[in-house]
Amino acid sequence: MLSQGYADGLVGQLPFQMGQDVASTLYKLKNDADVKSEILGTNLIEILRVPLVLPQLNVDYNYLGSLTILGYILFAIVAILAIGCCSWTFLNRNARVVKASQPMFLYLLCMGVLIFGSTI
Repeated sequence: MLSQGYADGLVGQLPFQMGQDVASTLYKLKNDADVKSEILGTNLIEILRVPLVLPQLNVDYNYLGSLTILGYILFAIVAILAIGCCSWTFLNRNARVVKASQPMFLYLLCMGVLIFGSTI
């Protein structure tokens, strides 16, 4: 079948037995023993047909499309809110609640949220 062009590869279902028969036949040939010519028949599982010349593969990895606009909008919302919270903390840095929350820590939180939002 292979030489006539009907299939490019045949897959049998007894790979261990086929390998064992090949190994024993090669061992007999090496030791000059009598090797009988027989055909081992198995059921065919699959016929693989792969063309020799494949077309050029062009893959478009741009899965986002118009979702980039949504990403920019979400980043703008997060950035505006983070900068707004940072400015609110700056304006109210002398208030008792803000002093108890340590304004420098609140600035760090705002910067962390801004960095986190930029990954969108």
